[in-house]
Amino acid sequence: MKCNKLILEALGHIDTTAYSLHKEGLKDYQVLNINGAIKSLEPIRMYGLPTPSKQALVNTFYQSRDLSKVKGNVTTKTDIEYFGFTNMMSPVEYLRLAAKRGSSLFDRPKAKDFAKNFQKELAEDKKPRLGASTIWLKETDGKLVVNGHEGRHRANMIYEMFGGDVDIPVDFQVRNIRTHDLNEKYLDLEIVNEDGRALGKTLRELRSQTKDMK
Repeated sequence: MKCNKLILEALGHIDTTAYSLHKEGLKDYQVLNINGAIKSLEPIRMYGLPTPSKQALVNTFYQSRDLSKVKGNVTTKTDIEYFGFTNMMSPVEYLRLAAKRGSSLFDRPKAKDFAKNFQKELAEDKKPRLGASTIWLKETDGKLVVNGHEGRHRANMIYEMFGGDVDIPVDFQVRNIRTHDLNEKYLDLEIVNEDGRALGKTLRELRSQTKDMK
């Protein structure tokens, strides 16, 4: 059986995704029909797609740092080169870091609304794009504590659509520290969120999984 091309064309990534779907042996009945989903009350979920196919689609959404082309605020290429780096991590991992003090991890209502609107633009061939999420850190009492974040709704939407087994780009910046000044003092400090929960990784480990965005 041939793959249903409708959703692939709507998602704007037909070549590599079609290849990935074909390689994984995905059948027609396993591919969700995006037009039908647009008319429903729920956004489509692509949990059933093979992880390589889901990741290929997610990568398509994050292809620009141009504020005029992406949804949400995003760090410019120059700023991230001078003041930080971009890491790939799961939306769940990002949301744990970006969780507001005393708040729940996920915001399902807003994620569903965002996903519905995003998928509608995909179906209309508008090729919507997302800006990378951001985490700002500040050295406090020998730890790097999250004291700012941007992009929780985007991360929630990706989790709503694809689940937690895909990665999204996340910009990391340490307040008042340039990238070339991220020395031993900072690279091995523990990273914690506003509630004091540790990420379990250091900046050194995060920098080993960087992503270059235009």
